[in-house]
Amino acid sequence: MRGYIFKTVDTVLKSFEIPWKKCVAFGADNAAVMLGVHKGVAAYVKMENNSVHVQGCPCHLIHIAAQSAAKRLPARIDELLIDIYYYLDKSGKRHKHLKQCQDLCGTEARKILKHVNTRFVLKNNLYVYM
Repeated sequence: MRGYIFKTVDTVLKSFEIPWKKCVAFGADNAAVMLGVHKGVAAYVKMENNSVHVQGCPCHLIHIAAQSAAKRLPARIDELLIDIYYYLDKSGKRHKHLKQCQDLCGTEARKILKHVNTRFVLKNNLYVYM
């Protein structure tokens, strides 16, 4: 697979007459097949141009960290969202403080929506339990 990916990138660069020596960076997700130092696509890129900077995707790393952190939360996230909704919705003072915080951060004030777990979906005029 990695050889095929590299060959595809190489073919595209050649079709645009871009030599590897003009390539300064290679970015990809953080999978070993892409960034592996011995047999990943990045290793093939480095063989063509050793000065290329190889960078994994920081968004992908943040997503993995957030996913891992969410698994360790003591409460379910959907319950937390509902609690936050009721905490803010039932108090004018808290709502005012939220508005002040939004103004301070320069964000647009939006209506707070209640998170709802939908367990039934209407399909062909029948309710289907999910």
